[in-house]
Amino acid sequence: TANTIAIVQTGNSAVATWTKPDDWEPDEKNLMKPFDSIHPGGFIAGFVDGHVEFIGHDVDPEIFKALLTVAGGEAIPAGSY
Repeated sequence: TANTIAIVQTGNSAVATWTKPDDWEPDEKNLMKPFDSIHPGGFIAGFVDGHVEFIGHDVDPEIFKALLTVAGGEAIPAGSY
């Protein structure tokens, strides 16, 4: 739960209507595309265990993909995002 992102804050809308529950379909070629944030250099992410982290736009794409999966079994090194 500490390595799975549940919700993110973005300046752009990753889903069509923010009041309607909807899933975001990632673009495998550009995972960071919808995360143009109000924060310079990254965005705020809430994790399943309740903690919040700043994720930089320079995060390794493979690490970011691992943070988006549930029970994927990926090892995520400490301080890698």
